Amino acid sequence: MQKPYDVMARGLIEGILSGPCVVRVEEPVVADARSIDALVEPIDARRGELEGRGFVGRLGERRCVIEPFHDPPSPDEADACLLKVIALHQQQLTAWRALDRATRGPAPRRPLLWIVSAGSPDALLSSWALEAMEGWPTGCFANASERAPRVVVVSRLPRTRDTLLARWMGSGDTLSKAVVDLHALPVDAWERRVLAPLLELLRQELPRMGVDVYTPEEDAMRYEEARQIFEAKLEKRHAEGVSEGRTEGRTEGLTPLVRMFERKLGRALTEPERASLSARLDTAGPARLGDVVLDLDSPALDAWLRDPTAT
Repeated sequence: MQKPYDVMARGLIEGILSGPCVVRVEEPVVADARSIDALVEPIDARRGELEGRGFVGRLGERRCVIEPFHDPPSPDEADACLLKVIALHQQQLTAWRALDRATRGPAPRRPLLWIVSAGSPDALLSSWALEAMEGWPTGCFANASERAPRVVVVSRLPRTRDTLLARWMGSGDTLSKAVVDLHALPVDAWERRVLAPLLELLRQELPRMGVDVYTPEEDAMRYEEARQIFEAKLEKRHAEGVSEGRTEGRTEGLTPLVRMFERKLGRALTEPERASLSARLDTAGPARLGDVVLDLDSPALDAWLRDPTAT
């Protein structure tokens, strides 16, 4: 199974940027380079929506690759990320060159590489001579070359609502403060909607991430309340019988589940399996599906998914 911090980071990127951007998590490139954590491609007609998606929304304003790290990456690990970006770009250039010259348009632009690190990757910053970015929050680093990696040090981001979900990719004191800041938000805050399905999936991992530590004095919404609101939202849409709302609600709950199932199984789900999972989301609920994918090993999970009588 993926480490919980990886699940959290990739789920946040997908949850924040999906809609105004096409987000492909674990996008395959070449075998040696494995896959990209998140390939983000903004949709021109919906770019305006990114302004309401906080700091991470700003990352998505331009086509980019986002690679989150819980432990600060070394220069070699950053090079591996660059290799994936280069491999992807070369694939896209090859496809572009195969098009008719009269109609193919300009060559595709190489995606920016954003490395998001919970702690400060000092050796990486030094090796690329990365400096604080003008016009960006504290904790963002780059140099004059667009081909160099850009680095976000989560622990150095300012403690503002704009950076809240980015700080959920952090650890230790940074993550603890992000938990407190989430509690201070209104119940209907969009940040809660992004986090609710992730908290549901990762609830058994939250204690060792330090996310379940609360004080009696906190005027906060507990995780259980967040889960109940998320489930109530799905039930309301289903009861109203609004097709668009029902589809959106199911997708909102199903997307992170599909990612978890595929990572645990080590393969993509088939269309019948996706349909079965969608049906079980309605009948068993997200809590039960979260238990199944976290508790069962790969063979048992495969058998559960294929058994039409399993609950």
